[in-house]
Amino acid sequence: MKHVQLWSRLFFTLCLLSSATSIYTTPAIAKSNVDDYFSMSFDELMDIEVSIATGTSQPLRTAPAVASVITAEEIKASGATSMHEVLERVPGLHISNVSIRFDTNYIFRGIHSDFNSQVLFLINGIPATHLLIGARSEFFAVPLPSISRIEVIRGPGSAIYGADAFAGVINIITKKGDEIDGTYAGMRIGSFDSQAAWLQHGGRWVDYEVAFSFDASRTDGDDKRVITADRVGNSGILDTRIKHADTRLEIGKGRWYSRLWNHRIINAGEGPGIASALDPTGHVEVDDYYLDVSYDHPDLADEWDVKAVLSYLNATTRMRHRLFPAGSTFAPSPPYTDGMIGGPENFEQHSRLDLSSVYHGFKGHTLRLATGASKTRYQAEATQNFFPITGTMTGVGGTIGVMSSTTGTVDIYMPNKSRTLSYISLQDEWGISPDWALTTGLRFDRYTDIGNTTNPRLALVWQTNEKLTSKLLYGRAFRAPSFGELFSINNPVRLGNPSLKPETIDTVELAFNYRLSRDTTLNLNLYRYQIDDLIDIIFDPAPATTATTQNSGKLNGKGFELELFWRLKEGLNLRSNYAMQSTKDKSTNSEMGYAPQNHLYTQLDWRFLPEWHLNSQVNHVTNRRRASGDTRTEVADYTTMDLAVRRNNIAKHWELALSIHNLFDEDAHEPSPAGSFLPNDIPLEGRTVYGEIRYRI
Repeated sequence: MKHVQLWSRLFFTLCLLSSATSIYTTPAIAKSNVDDYFSMSFDELMDIEVSIATGTSQPLRTAPAVASVITAEEIKASGATSMHEVLERVPGLHISNVSIRFDTNYIFRGIHSDFNSQVLFLINGIPATHLLIGARSEFFAVPLPSISRIEVIRGPGSAIYGADAFAGVINIITKKGDEIDGTYAGMRIGSFDSQAAWLQHGGRWVDYEVAFSFDASRTDGDDKRVITADRVGNSGILDTRIKHADTRLEIGKGRWYSRLWNHRIINAGEGPGIASALDPTGHVEVDDYYLDVSYDHPDLADEWDVKAVLSYLNATTRMRHRLFPAGSTFAPSPPYTDGMIGGPENFEQHSRLDLSSVYHGFKGHTLRLATGASKTRYQAEATQNFFPITGTMTGVGGTIGVMSSTTGTVDIYMPNKSRTLSYISLQDEWGISPDWALTTGLRFDRYTDIGNTTNPRLALVWQTNEKLTSKLLYGRAFRAPSFGELFSINNPVRLGNPSLKPETIDTVELAFNYRLSRDTTLNLNLYRYQIDDLIDIIFDPAPATTATTQNSGKLNGKGFELELFWRLKEGLNLRSNYAMQSTKDKSTNSEMGYAPQNHLYTQLDWRFLPEWHLNSQVNHVTNRRRASGDTRTEVADYTTMDLAVRRNNIAKHWELALSIHNLFDEDAHEPSPAGSFLPNDIPLEGRTVYGEIRYRI
């Protein structure tokens, strides 16, 4: 009954918008950048050039991958306030939360893990992976005003990008100076004492293209998100406070371009706690510096394009958490008077060189050769009041309950490690005929700690007729074990396993793009995959109470994604997608759980007056099964609706926006893990209201 009422509200809203549009005819107006989005047909949007599929620019419609593009204009029109809100619109991608710290979890096609390491994030084509957890940094996000576009691949990408391009690849491309073209300032305030401010400048200085941006934000988090029972039976508020600062400088001249980005998490809460025991005093700090210098020469020699990218990442993560509250006892040790407390610090330095060359000299062929190498160094420091563990968690090398430094000792939770990677890849894009194109590729990676891996791809694209494009795709991808999975020691949560092998996935896809008309497009993607050597945490044999990472699983997955792009009339755009997936353990044929088996997303964009835009979004998440052995009832379905209204070009300098997220204050939850210490799952944010103002100086 509850969902019937929600769908009734949705139907009423859509009817109201459509009726109002039929009454009001939008006159011709001067276009803002959001109006540029409304003026493009969906047929034109399908021909936007993307590079994520092959490393070379191609129209989205004929790119040899199942890809999506989200432009800065679409982001602005949507009223989104964070990167994960923007990505929820991608078919087959569900935004959930990591259970350990309640960070964002991007679940592609049912593939779920606690650290989300099967998804590769790129910043301007450069991996943003931290090797301790094998994924992006804690609470990683790029401020939306800095984003030029987001390109997404659903499915494997290791033949181009190597490790971790497993379930999907997300490439965030930032704005250059000429794109910003001026100076902008903005501010946003909202529920839960949320505040954000940003400043941007872009343009030309002498012969240099320059872009600068600064963004700062904070929130106390929704104090109505209550955990009814944690690992030790306590209830309390989910700690989602966060303070964030982001500074970016980009300078280019001719064929050279350089970027410097500082991403800082100043103080972030730990959600339900690092060990699923509520910890209102715990916090996380992140201080990452990304630097890259690129040289791009499209005509170095006859038929040769060459690009070189030198990049460096210096990453620091500091945490302070109370794993278990005051008075906790782990027999036969005495009670921890102040609780079990840890203060780990992680330091990583990544140096990377990537070289690529594209050759056009063979008729009908575009050859791409790429090679590169990277070196990563990891160092751990810590203070804590617990020490090396056995099955009974007895203290060794320190006094239980007394804070001591374990840095440089055998008691540290992780030894210092390094990893060297080198790779080479070759790709051929062969235009067999005007209607047929075949892309083949192969990449070989050599690791100093986990050995070698080879990953092929094959993509056949057929322009079936003037309205239909068909694609048959195959790819293999891998995920390299993280340092934490390989080398973690003295850890009450899990122990590492240096013998781990990479996870692998083989995926076959069949995709269709059908243009019903200039204003209506349908996409259908069908896929099937098999995952081998899945890395999981397995409890060690009794009487031990520890757990160790192991290659323990094989999964089979299948599903489809259906997208509709429909321009109902001038100034009124409808986008909707539906995804169905099933992911099963190969040995038991049981569902893996966590991810929705059915996911419906609908967005309506409406330019209803000159310089006025309204955006409504409905997100319907259903059929989230429990994992095998989890006897709890299934997680309840939910439907949320967001609204945003924006007024552009006020006195030629101002913009105003109002957005409401979770309009009907839906009581929605994301699932906690099987055998979880959070039996009643994790609540999502309630109704949130934001007001925003922008000014062009």
